[in-house]
Amino acid sequence: PNLSVYSATKHGIEGFADALREELEKTNIVTTVIRPGVTDTDFFNAAQMDEFATNMKHKMHSAESVAAEIADALATKKEDVTIGPDKYFMPLLRIFPTHIARKLLRFF
Repeated sequence: PNLSVYSATKHGIEGFADALREELEKTNIVTTVIRPGVTDTDFFNAAQMDEFATNMKHKMHSAESVAAEIADALATKKEDVTIGPDKYFMPLLRIFPTHIARKLLRFF
């Protein structure tokens, strides 16, 4: 709830990256999508989402650990990186119908 625009931009980034990959296929340019998950920054305070931040504290990654994974992804030319425990869970959601995936997300 209340994150529809944020979610839409994330889907837009995925589509944009897919299109860029096709356009740049014959070049030496790699398009990398980084999904950092919930990162411990001032974002949630600035967005007045203190309760959300408190509830998600157990899932937050340090900004330093996210930066290290991004540096690794760029050095190894990965096209797709999800950081943290979500990297195992999120791809599985694609095999479930949306209404079931939504229910599963509430547990995590």
